[in-house]
Amino acid sequence: SLIPVVEKHLSKNTGLLAPARRPDFRAERRNMNRYDLIFIIQSDVPKDEIDEIVERYKGIVASLKGTVVKAEKWGVRRLAYKIEKQGRGFYVLLDFVGDTPVIRELERNLKFDDKVLRYQTVKRAIQVSMADIEKEMAGARKEKPEEIKEAVPAPETAVAAEAAAPGEAAPS
Repeated sequence: SLIPVVEKHLSKNTGLLAPARRPDFRAERRNMNRYDLIFIIQSDVPKDEIDEIVERYKGIVASLKGTVVKAEKWGVRRLAYKIEKQGRGFYVLLDFVGDTPVIRELERNLKFDDKVLRYQTVKRAIQVSMADIEKEMAGARKEKPEEIKEAVPAPETAVAAEAAAPGEAAPS
């Protein structure tokens, strides 16, 4: 049709039909998608390198204006089948909020990382509000110290338990 050509000509040469500027909603958007990324690292990689790998991927999320909700290291587990002649792998879960460019960059880096055997990204929720995510993260921070206290018994409790049951000593 001739109308778009005429509009383009008029807007360029006369300023009569200047193109309407659309606001960039992506820059202002506060609701993003929530994802889980699970990746498997070779089991023979040292623990300090595993920490570096996890921090690198957390940094990628942060650099692209995403938010890491949590990063869990599940440890070494047996694989259902061998991948690149590996029977075991170190599993890592990265729970984050971001947009499509975050996913593209993460998966691009994971594809070229020789230490990563497999990865999978799953969209958990669409249009999550950052206020809800911040509340969840604040709640997780409050729960974390309590979990640590429960997992590690206090030395006084262990001594008191041994003193309460002296007849139940282990045979020599």
